[in-house]
Amino acid sequence: MSGASGQQTYPQPTPTSSRRGGKFVLARARIFSATFCAALLAAATLTSAGALAPAGLLPIGGLPHAPREDMAELARLKTWVDNAASPRRKVCGLGSSYTFSGQLIDELWQLQAKRSPLYGDPKLRPDVKMSDVDTVEGPPPRELEDCAIMIVGDPVQTHLIPAYQQTVIVPSREMLSGTGIGAHYRRTGEVFHLEKGVDAVVFERVTPLDDADMAALADRWRTARAAVAAGLRRAAARWGTRRLARVCDAHKQENQHCRGEPVSIAGLAVIDVHCGKCHRPVGKE
Repeated sequence: MSGASGQQTYPQPTPTSSRRGGKFVLARARIFSATFCAALLAAATLTSAGALAPAGLLPIGGLPHAPREDMAELARLKTWVDNAASPRRKVCGLGSSYTFSGQLIDELWQLQAKRSPLYGDPKLRPDVKMSDVDTVEGPPPRELEDCAIMIVGDPVQTHLIPAYQQTVIVPSREMLSGTGIGAHYRRTGEVFHLEKGVDAVVFERVTPLDDADMAALADRWRTARAAVAAGLRRAAARWGTRRLARVCDAHKQENQHCRGEPVSIAGLAVIDVHCGKCHRPVGKE
């Protein structure tokens, strides 16, 4: 198209589209900025980021657990721990469930936040962190020998299958039965009755634990893990062989070219199902 001066001119882009693009970029920038600020505020105030994020961004991220039915008993537990525990008389919790755990004891300060939960020097802590998962933290920690007071969940409290939490199960059972490390403690008679029928039983150490006691506890943990793993393998073999046969039979009915027989089972928790000559997974169980 030629102008009045005879020079060639070209259509110019409409400003509407660029404005729309600019608004889109600005909108995304605002969302990012709001999310980033919410994350910083959550970190600074120990608040769930989902509770501070823009509405609709994390629809379930900020939802709390349903109110517990044992708040009065938790308050009594907090008062007892505050009066009994100190850096020279450390308290420990054996358990790993939402109802009771060592972490629960560490977080009781939130019921009446008069102090900071942070300690500049670990030696000033009035508690000892226990291990929860075998494959993450290994056997019960050697620091357990520093536990002057032991609070144990009864029944034993876990949140995973036993194969992964013998580091909680073995010392908890010994405490409740008075054997192994439990022989070094006595029941004080103090029991906190928590929700879901769980008791938090208080023990007081009467004779010290030493390195030999902790080494023996680690050996018992290894023995327990080996026994559980062997049981899982036997159960998986019995169940898996029958299941593999059923799946392969069904697969061969639908795919007449498949004439293979059930083959090996891989793993304990997840069984990959193959039919001999088909060379591809046909299902997972």
